Amino acid sequence: MVITESQSITNIESLAPLGKSDHAMLMIETNFLNDESPVDQKYNFNKGDYEALRSLMDRDWDNDFAAINYGIEMMWNTLKTKIARFNIIKWKRPLKEEIRDQIRLKKCLWRKYIRNKDTLSRLQYVTQRNKVKKIMRNDLKEEQNMVTQQYKSNP
Repeated sequence: MVITESQSITNIESLAPLGKSDHAMLMIETNFLNDESPVDQKYNFNKGDYEALRSLMDRDWDNDFAAINYGIEMMWNTLKTKIARFNIIKWKRPLKEEIRDQIRLKKCLWRKYIRNKDTLSRLQYVTQRNKVKKIMRNDLKEEQNMVTQQYKSNP
């Protein structure tokens, strides 16, 4: 149920449930303006220039910060701007094409279930949903294992 005093809602679409929930998600389009960025992205630490960062750390920080008169905000901003130069960029973990195809199939099966409302369609959707969840989990584990195997050669 969506309650509003104005005509701010432009479209409502029913989507597949999130996770193993039986409740459908609703995508509600509104005509509100939002100035905030959508979602914070994670840092891609594999792209950092760590040799240059290590060389930055070999310095006399007391002298650098003495010129700032030890104002904690100014010290933090100085340190942050120096570290930001080392290409630790933000990113969203890209999904493999196989995973994207499986997610598309899951969405199609959800639409089929909503259209037909029969047990077979629900069973197909639930099976696909569980398959996507397993594939996503395995992909994340694979990525984490790759990082742990590289930790000695790329600290």
